[in-house]
Amino acid sequence: LLRQVVFTCPDHLAARANLGNALLLLDRLEPARDAFVAVLKAEPDNRNALYGLATILLRLDKPREAAPLTRRLLQALPNSAAALTLDADAQGPIGQVAAAIAQYRQALRIDPGYVPALSGLATILFRQSRFDEAEDYARQAARVNSKDPAPQSLLGTILLAREDWPGAIEAFTAAQTRDPADATSSINLSNAHRRSGNLAAALHHARAAWDLAPSSK
Repeated sequence: LLRQVVFTCPDHLAARANLGNALLLLDRLEPARDAFVAVLKAEPDNRNALYGLATILLRLDKPREAAPLTRRLLQALPNSAAALTLDADAQGPIGQVAAAIAQYRQALRIDPGYVPALSGLATILFRQSRFDEAEDYARQAARVNSKDPAPQSLLGTILLAREDWPGAIEAFTAAQTRDPADATSSINLSNAHRRSGNLAAALHHARAAWDLAPSSK
């Protein structure tokens, strides 16, 4: 339906931006990127397109390209938890760690249950080896978002670094329960069991991961 609108009304920016959103949700990053770029050429401060294009660039591991977009979005929406979090996601990987942490915290003051901010803060604290704080925020994210496996996987990764094998296995198992078709959870479980010394369980989960993703290196 959005394609029909864009075809008949090429200058309908709202439809083109929403087409980008739909393509992004379908994980079709290149056509989504084209849609957002077209919108921004006509309307450089379109918030929908700024958010969408920055999100795609971050997924493509291009934080330096995303940062100018997230800055513009944050200038337009300084009190938005989503804008603060997206900008922090871009700032952290380019070395602005302190600023990113401050922005995640500000986002959580605005919306204490905003999962992207909880997960982003947990991740950046984990990379700073601040395991206690990272674990706390990851647990909060996992509690708030009970269906998404990502917060549980993040919690498991943190617990694995702390050599809490039972805790890591429990978290990775919870992630697997939420998305049984994702081989990542089986890989993580294999790694956790191997590091705990349970090689039989490690082999079991490694085989399960290979069954799910036979082309995975």
